[in-house]
Amino acid sequence: KPIMITGSVDLKILEKICELLTESCKAEDGLSFQYANNIVLSSSTMNEVSNCSGVLLVEENGKSSLDMVEQEIEVIKNLDAAILGYVMV
Repeated sequence: KPIMITGSVDLKILEKICELLTESCKAEDGLSFQYANNIVLSSSTMNEVSNCSGVLLVEENGKSSLDMVEQEIEVIKNLDAAILGYVMV
């Protein structure tokens, strides 16, 4: 199952991080990534989480609000998904 990359940053940033992780981890068999819109704001992202092995949250220094991050964490926990880590850009 892929690792979902999501957060309260621009989708282009998520796409770039996904590309970088995919490239740097290509030697790791079975490790894959996908990116999606903010899990709080996108029902399709919420639905996709069940098809993923976990979530990597990406936030933007000085722009992502603590309130939004807390909501993201709550939604992920309510979906019984694992938070694998956080990235601050």
